[in-house]
Amino acid sequence: MSIPIPTDRQYTHGHLWLKANPDGSLDVGATEEGQSQLGDMVFVELPPAGKAFTARDAIATLESVKAASDMQVPGNGNVLAVNETLKDKPELINSDPYATWVVRIKVASLDETGLMNAEQYGKLIGA
Repeated sequence: MSIPIPTDRQYTHGHLWLKANPDGSLDVGATEEGQSQLGDMVFVELPPAGKAFTARDAIATLESVKAASDMQVPGNGNVLAVNETLKDKPELINSDPYATWVVRIKVASLDETGLMNAEQYGKLIGA
């Protein structure tokens, strides 16, 4: 059974989703495909709020029983907040990836060249 891909956000080739908030910030999380490839999450390395980042910087790291994966956003900005719940419950990324944001960011510039909508992302992963 395939999980529906939410249409209210954009997706990266690195299996992240970016969802716009009314205040202009973006929530960033792992897709169903991304968490599935990693396996059971055991740790999430979160950045401090306020941390500046540039395109392709690792803004957080997801660690699973299989591997570790850096979350890279195609833009420049600052981390506004982190999902503190993930410190004690990283498995939430596995159980509900589209409802579990990892970081909330404010971007000064976003390179939308490689971003995909739900239909395009679905084709990428063969859904």
